[in-house]
Amino acid sequence: MAGYLKRYAEDRGWTLYRLAKESHLSDSTLRTADLTTLDKLSVINIKKISGAVGDSPGAVLDDLIKIEAENKAE
Repeated sequence: MAGYLKRYAEDRGWTLYRLAKESHLSDSTLRTADLTTLDKLSVINIKKISGAVGDSPGAVLDDLIKIEAENKAE
């Protein structure tokens, strides 16, 4: 569900723009992904995000799945 990446960044005190810069992804890539569902986000992008935040790709994916599920429930 839309907004999962923005919320993920905000949960860390970051903006989506900072998450993009720290993960070496374009801002438009993350904004576009944030408008769709998690299954549209590539494994490579999850790995880049995990490197930026210092978590394993699995931990990042678990967090994103949880956020997406919470967004659907709202």
